[in-house]
Amino acid sequence: MNKILDNFKRKFLQFHHAKKFSSLGANWQANTVLFFFYLYSRLALRFELTYLPQTKIKLRQFGKEFEFIFTHPTDIPVFNHIFFEGEYEISDLKKEPLIILDLGSSVGISVLYFHLKYPKAVIHAFEADPNTFRILKENTKNIENIKVNNICLSDRDGEKELFISDTSVSSSVVLRSKNQQSVLMTAKGLDSIIKEVVSTQVIDLIKFDIEGAEFEVLSASKEKSQVAYMVGELHLDLIEGSLENFLAQFSDFKVSLKKNSSQRYAVYMKNKNLI
Repeated sequence: MNKILDNFKRKFLQFHHAKKFSSLGANWQANTVLFFFYLYSRLALRFELTYLPQTKIKLRQFGKEFEFIFTHPTDIPVFNHIFFEGEYEISDLKKEPLIILDLGSSVGISVLYFHLKYPKAVIHAFEADPNTFRILKENTKNIENIKVNNICLSDRDGEKELFISDTSVSSSVVLRSKNQQSVLMTAKGLDSIIKEVVSTQVIDLIKFDIEGAEFEVLSASKEKSQVAYMVGELHLDLIEGSLENFLAQFSDFKVSLKKNSSQRYAVYMKNKNLI
């Protein structure tokens, strides 16, 4: 009996979460598609399926409509984390950010979130994977305040080998399996990006989700002292170094951590000298 009740509760929660996710849709047709996409994504991720019919859907959030091309089952949980669970929510912002760097933009879900939430901000989005970048570019086209860049983040300018994943969120400078294909990409250090791409003394917000390159990229930057807020994901399973070593480079920041798994943390940082 308990097993039947537990199964019923799981099914009920799945349908509840699917209905909540479907509320992103701008009309009833979009609501219906999103409802079934959510249920399908649960099965797809459980059985490691990568197929999702490429579908452009009109969405609505923060009272504004926008279009998004869904291409992979992982798009659904990423939307859920960012738009419903507040993965990049900063509760104590003193003012609306005007300059945002999005490092590791994937297909643009975080970029669209920041654009909708902070419509006055100029967002510089960086995605290394060429295939993912094409989708990012399509999802953000005709939005003047979003500038997209097909650049690999590194500790220095030059070239970097990027290992391609079959998901839109997992390509990395870190080799994860023996059969992964790679491509040589133009690489930039964070300091070069700040100096060349952004003509301002203070960066209001940096978001980073760069699949294991975060220690290499951030530890090499001297200009990060000019960043007011940083939010992102730390992948201890992909970097060489400990949590203590990573945090040691941010003595000027007040740091908060949220444990997502045994080796991964959501990181929230506020510059004590600027705020």
